[in-house]
Amino acid sequence: MTPLLAPLSRRALFSVLAGMAAAPACRLIETPLNGTVKIGLVAPFSGRDYQVGYNLLFAVKQAIKEFNLKGGVGGWRVELLAHDDRNESAGGIQQARKLTIDPDVVAVVGHPASASATSAAPEYRRAGVPFLTLASADSLTGQQAVYRLGPSDTMLAGALLDFLPRKFNAVKLAIAITDSAAGRPAEELATLWWTAAGPVVFGDTLPPEIPDYLPHANRIVSAAPDVIVYGGGVEAGGPLYAEIRRVAPGVPFVALPAAANPNFARLAGASPTDFAYLTMPAADPVELGAASFVQAFRAAWGLDPLPQAGLAYEATTVALRAIAAVAAGGKPTREAVTRALAALGPAPGLAGEIVFDERGQRLGAQPVVYRLVGSRFPGERQSV
Repeated sequence: MTPLLAPLSRRALFSVLAGMAAAPACRLIETPLNGTVKIGLVAPFSGRDYQVGYNLLFAVKQAIKEFNLKGGVGGWRVELLAHDDRNESAGGIQQARKLTIDPDVVAVVGHPASASATSAAPEYRRAGVPFLTLASADSLTGQQAVYRLGPSDTMLAGALLDFLPRKFNAVKLAIAITDSAAGRPAEELATLWWTAAGPVVFGDTLPPEIPDYLPHANRIVSAAPDVIVYGGGVEAGGPLYAEIRRVAPGVPFVALPAAANPNFARLAGASPTDFAYLTMPAADPVELGAASFVQAFRAAWGLDPLPQAGLAYEATTVALRAIAAVAAGGKPTREAVTRALAALGPAPGLAGEIVFDERGQRLGAQPVVYRLVGSRFPGERQSV
């Protein structure tokens, strides 16, 4: 895999994205325009996960640009409205309400955090706006006009139930959670583990902000687990792992997708001998061979896209296909786009076709696990 270049600083990143935001959301085809329709994006553009948010922003803008270069949506201008939820529940509700007030918004992409997505989903349902989410919450499955691009919590738990014993010969499991929404796959895993694999020797919810992680690391390690599963954000996960590595450097530490962030390595003080594993909602676009998408991303940022960017790109592609399917009949509406999504056939994705089941779950969506290697992100892909 091509190694990442040095990550952009926050100041440099904001400078790059300020230029992107000032530019049109898409390059229009040279045909008369009938009017405007809008796609909303909700993602974390501030706080600990801002790098994920800006990855999603670029991916959505790139999908719109490419779609218009291939013919657009029947003469309708597609604009992007992007809002910051900080990956938080309150932010999800607030930004969903902003988007649903605008009648030109006919679809929404994003809300990668389950806390934000589950809070926002009722707002979209009330307004009749189709929602293509990157979040894993099981409660989103089967909701009207909700489509999930990545795996669900249950799918994550099932994959880990197979991966952990096979990879680490694990029998005794420890689970540490600092975020209830992000930790739900771990709770599901605990139930499955007792039945199929062995004992859960440690299970506790830790404070999301801890002055000293060493006592908690000692508690976890003293339970003598074969593997530790962490459910929570990167700001707690990185320091917690750093202390666990000091106390017991050989114990595998597997973090759920909420911690799948380049800042994990920095906060954990990563080294080439780490036993930290990050669970991703999708594979690295570089490994998927998505050459045109990766090249465009590198040209804009000078580094490789995160796995989450690939999901956002695919979600936007699906939304645009649905909009295009109804554009010939007049201005696309929320109701028409919702019907088109339900009837939409397979759509091209970065690694094969995108197909949803009757409950809105993408078929074949599988979590991907990477082993952290130094400061490289996401690291070495593991066989799941």
